[in-house]
Amino acid sequence: MADRGASSDTVHVIVATATGDAQSRAALPVYEQLHQHAPILLSNGTMAVVSWLDADQHAAELRTYHIHAFPAIVILYDARRLEYTGTLSYDAIVDFLNRITE
Repeated sequence: MADRGASSDTVHVIVATATGDAQSRAALPVYEQLHQHAPILLSNGTMAVVSWLDADQHAAELRTYHIHAFPAIVILYDARRLEYTGTLSYDAIVDFLNRITE
């Protein structure tokens, strides 16, 4: 397993989905956009790396990050673990990432 969240110059964004979950399916367009733009260069030069983990394929790794509900976005940065609960849009998520790395 990768050592996510160990560096203060990298933000690790963990996108967690469950294959059969209707809410996960609804979030797919935004998650796909995050994944396509990764790594994302934030306004202060910090890089945001996106990992997309499916509950069926990555159950053990998701448990290590205490992710039990889907869909979820967990952010690991500067020894902190944050759950993103804001607006589900690419721009809103990137704005949030920029705010926490200021």
